[in-house]
Amino acid sequence: MLQAGYAVAVTDYEGYHAGPESTYMTGRSMGPALMDAVRAAQRLPDAGLSKDAPVVFRGYSQGGGAAMWAGQLQPSYAPELKLAGVAGMEQDDCTLELLLNYQGKKVGDYFTRNPLGTAPWAARVTENRLGGAPIKVPVLQYHSDADEIVAFGQANTLRGQYCAQGVPLTWTVWNGLGHITLVYRAHQL
Repeated sequence: MLQAGYAVAVTDYEGYHAGPESTYMTGRSMGPALMDAVRAAQRLPDAGLSKDAPVVFRGYSQGGGAAMWAGQLQPSYAPELKLAGVAGMEQDDCTLELLLNYQGKKVGDYFTRNPLGTAPWAARVTENRLGGAPIKVPVLQYHSDADEIVAFGQANTLRGQYCAQGVPLTWTVWNGLGHITLVYRAHQL
């Protein structure tokens, strides 16, 4: 993207420091963190960026969730950003490590009781479910029908919600690719 002349701002999200409280896949944290990264980049004097330049939120996997959340929250959180589009792409390098280090593990391997069925957990999941509000700019959403980490049906449901809300969405299905493999193929979009 830099070679193509785009300015690129990257966030590590809230809470990533020694002894973090992880915000992994917490949309109401990730989306604002992404928009704050854009705001910070626009305010760096040496960057020479215009506050009126078009902005695109782009990410893959967790970054894709952050991009979609940023797109959904932008009108109220950062209305000054000139949002031109949202694309669910790219990925950081630690995903493969996480997959290899924790494969085959279950919630019970780490907890004495399963928190997934508790009311507080269910409330947090509901708060962080995408699709509650339309994204006002064009969206490129894609997914693999063979994704072994993020269920295809989940992405397809989100696509249906956004389409029902009138979001200008382009949907691309990749056949037979795993989650990690799609990282390397998605740059072709």
